[in-house]
Amino acid sequence: MDQFIESLSARLNVAPEAAREAVKILLQFAQKYAAGTDFEKLIAQIPGATELLSEPVKSEGSNPLGGLLGGFLGGQTADAAKAFANLQAAGLSTPQITAFVQAFVEKSREVAGPEVIDGVIAKIPALQAFLKTA
Repeated sequence: MDQFIESLSARLNVAPEAAREAVKILLQFAQKYAAGTDFEKLIAQIPGATELLSEPVKSEGSNPLGGLLGGFLGGQTADAAKAFANLQAAGLSTPQITAFVQAFVEKSREVAGPEVIDGVIAKIPALQAFLKTA
């Protein structure tokens, strides 16, 4: 897990603590909507991911617009807005979040293989849409 986080931190010039929290937020979001074989394969390929998933998010984000939009749209969109706010609370700016999600997906493809990551992403339309705009 440390190598995974360090590579994202260095690549994006993000503090290691912020990168660690961001990875945790993204994994927890994916776990909620993509739990199953592909997600389990991803977790198995990242040493320490299971332990990281068991940790609570350090600080809940409070983005009023994200909360309002998420509350209006509900479900996965609400959780995506919450994850976005949590990523901001972890110390990432909006442009950094976009770059971080892209880098996280790319690094995950390297570690677990494209088929596994594509299977996870296919179950998360909110993430698919985010990656298309990134």
